[in-house]
Amino acid sequence: MRSGALVAVMVLGAALRLFARDGVSFSPADEAHYLAMARALADGGLGAYPSLVAEHVQNTGLHAYPSPLRYAHVVLAALACKIHGSVSFAALASLSTLAGVVTVGATAALGARVVGLRHGILAALFVAVSPLQLALGRRALQDEVVVAACTLTLLAFISIDRNARVFARHSLVPVALFTASASVFLALKETSMLLYAALVGIAVVDAFRRDGSWGRVALVLAPPALAVLGFLALGGTVAQGVDLVRLSAASANTPYAQAFMAGPPHRVVVDLFLLIPCTMVLAAASLGLSSGRSTSPGWRVAATFAAVTFVAAAGLPKNVRFTAVLEPVLAIAAAHTLLAWSDRATSAAKRLRVIGAGCMLSVTASYGIFTRVFLERGVYDPTTFDLLAALDAVPPAGPVTAGLVTAGTVTMPWLLVLACATAVGVAASVSARSEA
Repeated sequence: MRSGALVAVMVLGAALRLFARDGVSFSPADEAHYLAMARALADGGLGAYPSLVAEHVQNTGLHAYPSPLRYAHVVLAALACKIHGSVSFAALASLSTLAGVVTVGATAALGARVVGLRHGILAALFVAVSPLQLALGRRALQDEVVVAACTLTLLAFISIDRNARVFARHSLVPVALFTASASVFLALKETSMLLYAALVGIAVVDAFRRDGSWGRVALVLAPPALAVLGFLALGGTVAQGVDLVRLSAASANTPYAQAFMAGPPHRVVVDLFLLIPCTMVLAAASLGLSSGRSTSPGWRVAATFAAVTFVAAAGLPKNVRFTAVLEPVLAIAAAHTLLAWSDRATSAAKRLRVIGAGCMLSVTASYGIFTRVFLERGVYDPTTFDLLAALDAVPPAGPVTAGLVTAGTVTMPWLLVLACATAVGVAASVSARSEA
C-alpha cells in the first residue's frame, strides 16, 4: 500500500512539473547567461572551458553574472542540450524539471531514513506540490539542481553508519553516493560551501565525542577537495579560481545585489511562509513535538543543516531561492506534525480523516499560490515585494483619487477553494471529536 502511495506521489510530482513548464518566458539575464555557457561547451566540448573562464575574468561586463565556478551546472546543462538535441532554454529547463522529480524521490527516502516511511511519503507529497519547487523546476537556472544534489547529500551522509568504520564494505554505497553528490553540490553554487559547513561541523564534533569516527572527517573533507580539483581539471588555474571567487564576492556590492540584501535577517523566513504556508506552519508546530524523532541521529543532522542554512541566509542576498534547499527538511518536519496529530485519533478512519484534511489543505493552498504567483502574475524572482504584490497583499500601484487607490477588479477564486478545503478539515476534526 505504501509503495503504491509513493509511486502515486512521484507520478503526481512529475506530471505537475511537466504541466508547469507551459508558457514560460525566460530571463535575458541569468538564464541567457547560463545558456551561453552551455552553448560554449555543447559546441566546443570540455576543451572550451579554459576560454570560458578567461573570458569571464577579463570581461568586466560579465562580473555581475554567475561565474564558471559553477562548472557542475554548466557541464550538466551542456549535456542536457546534447540529449535534448538543441541548445535552448527548454533543454536547461528540462534539467531543472528532472532535478525536481529527483528531489521528490530523495525527500521520500530522506524522510524514511530520518523518521519513518510514512513521514517520507507525506513529505514527498508536500514537496511535489510545493509552489517554490514547481517554480524552480520550470526555470533555466541551477537552483532546482542544487536542491536535488543537497537532498541526496543529506540522505547519503545520514545513511553512513556512524558506529562502524566509514570505509567498511557495507558503507561503500552511501560513501560513494555522498562523495559524488556532495562534490556536485559544492560545484553547483559558491554558497553551497557555507551550508556544507554544517556537515563538517557534525563530523568533527562526533570525532571528538566517540572513538573511531575520524574517517567521517576525512570523508566530509574529500568533496571540497574534489570540487576544486574538478575546476582545475577542466582547465582553470588556481589564480583564475581565486579571481572568480573575488569577483563573485564583489558582485554583492552591485545595486541589484544590495536591493536583495536589504531588510531584516528573517526576511527569507517570511518569504517561505508566503510561498509554502502549510509546510511552514506544520514545521513550526513540530518544534513542540518530540516523539519519533528526538532520538534519531538523522534528524539531528537535518535540523543542524536547517539551522546553519537559516543563519547563512541571513547574511546572504535575501532571495528565497537560496533557502529552497531547506524545503525537504521542512516538509519532513511538517509530515511529523501531521502524523503526530493523526496518531492521537482512536481509529484508523479518524486518522485517515486528519491526514486527508491536512493534505487537501496543503495541496489546495499550494495550487492556488503557484497559479496566482507564477502562472497568472509571471513572477520570475520571488522577492518579498513581488510575492506580496502577486498575492494582492499590498496596495497596487495606481492613481490615487479621494484617498482611494484605483485598481482593477481583484479575482481570487482559489481563496474560495482554500476556504472550502479549510471547512472540510474543520468538519473532519469536529466529527472525529464528536465520535470520540
